[in-house]
Amino acid sequence: PWLLRTWRTEVARISLRQLEEQGVVRRPTLSMWENGHRTPGVRQVEELDICYGAGHALADLALAVGTPAGLPPDTTWAHNPQGPSGPRWAWIRPRPGAGRVDSLLTWGAFAYECRQPCDDRGVFVTSPVSMPNPAVWVHLREPGWVDFGRGRVPEELGIPVHEALPGARVARHGHSPAGLVAPRLVARFVSDPAFAERVLEFFGSRPDLVRQVFSTTEGYDRVLDLAAARAATGTAGSAAGATGTAESAGTAGSAAGAAGTAESAVPDPRFTGARYRILREARGLSRADAARLVTELLPGDPVSDDQIGSLERGANPRAAFLRSRLDRAYRADGATCVEDIETTSTRPPFVFHLPEYWIGPVWFRFEGPDEATALAELHWDTAYKRLRVATGTTVTCRRPVPDPVPFVVVCPRGWRVVAGMGRLPGAHDVNFGWLRTDRPETERDDGGAVNEIFLNWFGRTPEEFTGFLRELDVEVRG
Repeated sequence: PWLLRTWRTEVARISLRQLEEQGVVRRPTLSMWENGHRTPGVRQVEELDICYGAGHALADLALAVGTPAGLPPDTTWAHNPQGPSGPRWAWIRPRPGAGRVDSLLTWGAFAYECRQPCDDRGVFVTSPVSMPNPAVWVHLREPGWVDFGRGRVPEELGIPVHEALPGARVARHGHSPAGLVAPRLVARFVSDPAFAERVLEFFGSRPDLVRQVFSTTEGYDRVLDLAAARAATGTAGSAAGATGTAESAGTAGSAAGAAGTAESAVPDPRFTGARYRILREARGLSRADAARLVTELLPGDPVSDDQIGSLERGANPRAAFLRSRLDRAYRADGATCVEDIETTSTRPPFVFHLPEYWIGPVWFRFEGPDEATALAELHWDTAYKRLRVATGTTVTCRRPVPDPVPFVVVCPRGWRVVAGMGRLPGAHDVNFGWLRTDRPETERDDGGAVNEIFLNWFGRTPEEFTGFLRELDVEVRG
């Protein structure tokens, strides 16, 4: 209720009478929403968002408000923002009474530390741009909650807002900054001081960050040896220990590392019916809302509000991928479901087609002869990850966009691979260090010479950088 009331009165500065005159909503109805006596539906909040000019921020925040009541606290949260690039936020909240957030945000090759005192409402970390791949990760020192959303967060909400770019740095682990700039430009930057100075002038800020990105040549070209990790520990090992994605002691590792170790007899982590009900209500959704949202994700297999109620009472309604669809509708990023994906292959390579709606964690379990190890590769689109695995090894990565391109797993004959959607406890995090099978886009002689997301972070476009290069070439030849 405080969110709707504050946004109307402090941000949009619109009276109840004005809203009623515009035909948006009747005054008694909005008054009940703002006082908590009635809950508006998703579409009604979206209409208010449009009326207030909130740019999706109000609608996303309204869904996020109840997260602490609906999901258990965790140390690792991730998100692949969809749609066109634009302002985005991460809402980080500590456990009640903690009094501060201690977090590390990573995005591609960049990292930002947010360590701030706060009340239970937490803090926002914002970025002026977004892209679906790579994912945004937030690692917390202590379990808490993180939500992600679109638009700009107004200061009138009274929650601290921190901009990521001014404090960002190149991460020590995760994605390498190599490849963000075409090799020919990197070579010129490090050998031509005059060119380097012009590049720094073009970006206009954060010369330290620009120098790091334009000077990096070393990338990832290695096999991740998960079989050795298993042999050394006697278990599958934690994801953070295997991949080194956590940057320092005291910051959380991956979700798999927090969840524990392996594997072969994995407990069923699905939410109970009662927990689905709690999460739905925390999102402010009715059963009819939930049924509509999951039906929109898979129109060929509609779901009724009676089926939603049946699931919440502990039954197992006949609806394809119901739990993973609910997970997407409730913005749980795989925390509420583990659902298998069938393969179209009976022998390697194994091909896995995911439902188009799924964005988030996927997992693969390798099963081979006892005590055997093998070289394997995961492929998605033009990217691949090399692995050495032992029988029983399970790995997890993310599907960043609803693209029909399948995951392909290459392994020796005699091995079998099982795959699925959702967060599987004990899986090794292999989201980082993937290679490309094609010629990198950054080698083109146009705006793709510098990664678009890096340009946008500084308020620049590929077209502007192309013009900059042409102008500089003219000056050099002259």
